[in-house]
Amino acid sequence: MDDLSKIIEWLLRLATKWVKIVMTVACISSLSIAPLMLVVGMAGVAEGKQQEIAQAWSYIAVSIFFFFSSPVFIYRIWSGRWVFYTKWKVRRELSRKNFFKPAK
Repeated sequence: MDDLSKIIEWLLRLATKWVKIVMTVACISSLSIAPLMLVVGMAGVAEGKQQEIAQAWSYIAVSIFFFFSSPVFIYRIWSGRWVFYTKWKVRRELSRKNFFKPAK
């Protein structure tokens, strides 16, 4: 490998690591705010005003989504099986292989 491809590989590994960290922080913050959203949603439903009930149910739905999806997203990110990264990684490995050996 020449120097440019080594630098590119290093930058891609560094960018991937930081994207994982940022996504993990986002998932942890959404997971930590979910109980508050659930309590606010339940209080809105208990209060019972017609206009606020729809918003309260949306708070409850989003908080339940955060409760279940955030741990799954964190696991998939750090296990290397997140949505677009796996396909991108496989394509890069295939493009690096030299399938056609040039005749000398």
